[in-house]
Amino acid sequence: YITASSNIFTNTVIQRTPNVGLGFNPSGSSTLGQAVTITATVTGFGTPTGTVVFTRDGGTSIGTGTSVGGGVWTIVTSSMLGGVHSIVASYQG
Repeated sequence: YITASSNIFTNTVIQRTPNVGLGFNPSGSSTLGQAVTITATVTGFGTPTGTVVFTRDGGTSIGTGTSVGGGVWTIVTSSMLGGVHSIVASYQG
């Protein structure tokens, strides 16, 4: 019998971290009860196909965005209370 084996091949796969940008319409301030469209744009790697979850003020759920294609997700809310809010969009791909 003759035996043979291949050379050892090492391949390093680097997972790229996506970038998530936020936009608001209307931008700046809104009035109590006014509908606000929040847009998240995911970039930094290929074509994103996961979901985007929007939260406010440290984790209160706004909801899951609707994909409109091209790495963009939107959600509309009119349930924000008066005051300044911290909004976070988390890409789950």
